[in-house]
Amino acid sequence: MGAYFHLIRLASVLFVATIALSCTAFVTSHWTVGLHRHTKEQAASNDTTKAPKEVAYYTTFHSGYWQQCKQIEEFSKAENCTLILVMIPDGERTEMFMSIGLEMLSILLLMLGTVFNMAACCRPETSPKVTAITAVLAVLAGLTGMLSRMMFITIFRFSIEIGPDDQKPYSWTYGWSFMVAWGGFLCCMVTAISVLHAYTIAVLEKQERWAIEQWLQQSAPLVRPDPPPPVSIPHTPAITPASRTPVKRVDWNRVPENMIMGYPFCQQTAI
Repeated sequence: MGAYFHLIRLASVLFVATIALSCTAFVTSHWTVGLHRHTKEQAASNDTTKAPKEVAYYTTFHSGYWQQCKQIEEFSKAENCTLILVMIPDGERTEMFMSIGLEMLSILLLMLGTVFNMAACCRPETSPKVTAITAVLAVLAGLTGMLSRMMFITIFRFSIEIGPDDQKPYSWTYGWSFMVAWGGFLCCMVTAISVLHAYTIAVLEKQERWAIEQWLQQSAPLVRPDPPPPVSIPHTPAITPASRTPVKRVDWNRVPENMIMGYPFCQQTAI
């Protein structure tokens, strides 16, 4: 069970890392970052008769599941943040709610998987069943998280295409929140693989123990020592008054004196 417990401990660490990465990406607003192009009129410094020319300048923006923040002015750190649900088209709000719900479900499944994984580590007797449930939760968490992020990116692209021209970004790319989210997805998949490997080890060890127990039960009559032979106790006939041998009395008068000289009792009896 050494390899099994090592994999379970590794899965616990990966579960915690996945939850931390997923929550960080979910609450931050740097999934997409880009530039908005603006124009302003700039008058000629010397010739006042010439029409002012337009000069382009750029401001940054970043958006996430909850809000989109835009830079107010060029070279300024001040930002104007707006709820993302207000900015997306009305027809896409249902999909946006589904995306947020799937991301929350993914984090909830990860938390449940962490609890079941710790239970498998604390109670080895139920390890195969609990480990199987943990693996299923890890896979479901990864799939729901992936689906949520794909829906969010699709909604963002669609909002850019059908949105007004003044809100369309000049250029955009994926931000660090997007990278953190997919890093959490990779950790989640590695967690699922580790738990599945631990489940395989637990099942194989359980089958091996069962096979050994069956072999011992089948081979037990063959290796059992032979019982000792029965001890035969000879039959002693009962002694009855008729079978008793009469005791002969000694006539001390007929015994020579030299044989009874050392026995005072016998001498007295003889006298």
